[in-house]
Amino acid sequence: MPDQINLFPESFPFFSGSLKEKTTAGSGKERSSLDELFSRTKAYHNSKDFYDLLKFITNFTGYSPLNCYLIHTQNPFASYVATANQWLKKFGRRVKTEAKPIVILSRMTSVLFVYDVADTEGEPLPKILADSSGLKASISRTILGNTVNNCARDLIRVYESREAASALKSVKTLKKAEPVQVSEDEIYAARYAIRMDKNHSITQNYASLVHELAHLYSGHLGSDKTAWWTNRQNDVSSQVQKEIEAESISYLVCNRQRIETPAAEFLSNYAGKSIDMPEFSMDVVLRVAGHIESMGRRVVRKRKK
Repeated sequence: MPDQINLFPESFPFFSGSLKEKTTAGSGKERSSLDELFSRTKAYHNSKDFYDLLKFITNFTGYSPLNCYLIHTQNPFASYVATANQWLKKFGRRVKTEAKPIVILSRMTSVLFVYDVADTEGEPLPKILADSSGLKASISRTILGNTVNNCARDLIRVYESREAASALKSVKTLKKAEPVQVSEDEIYAARYAIRMDKNHSITQNYASLVHELAHLYSGHLGSDKTAWWTNRQNDVSSQVQKEIEAESISYLVCNRQRIETPAAEFLSNYAGKSIDMPEFSMDVVLRVAGHIESMGRRVVRKRKK
């Protein structure tokens, strides 16, 4: 399936746009409106149903993970969506009179109405819409390079090493700031570090980097006054919750780019048990996944001193 238009690219930083509301009166704890919606949607509480949701999100690569979630909550059987104008101009198809619109978010107009292909009629669909032969199985050097450079602007030093594998897949907070250089006139004092294996391919290193960034941007290691992500160390004490969030983010980012990730095996094994999901933040999963995904597409502006 080809990429569709990205109608709601993730902002930078992503947490600045989160809507907050009290979970219970007087509790003092806050959660996003998305988490409130997720917790009230019983269909996603089972591990198998949650895994099916993640697989659904990977099929709509042209939309942000957040918008894919909104599409699924309104029509879990949707296969390809577009606005009425896009259906008419690009495919020569018209939206049926009785069709119900799917509401998603748009940076330009706040909300946008899209329709599934099943709710349209007209010209035959191009074969390319159902053609998966163009799926790639590797990450380009540009995507990895953009991601690494954007890490530097978040004061994260990403470097290669040939150390033991057990020491490679980890992100750590540095006791002392270390210099990381992006260009001749752009040097930052890194507060965090992530290692990549020199013996691994670009795709393998990207998948490992995504997983470690998922832990960091989810606030599992906390944050300092210069970080844009939220410190959730005190809110996420369970290792199970941390792994569910990190593995889900890794699965979404990698599978939406059609590359393999160990997260797929972790989540499929978890789904096979068909058990109730532990508590975690769906808001964090979707927003962090969208942000990491966008890091590979472009290099953000230089960080202000």
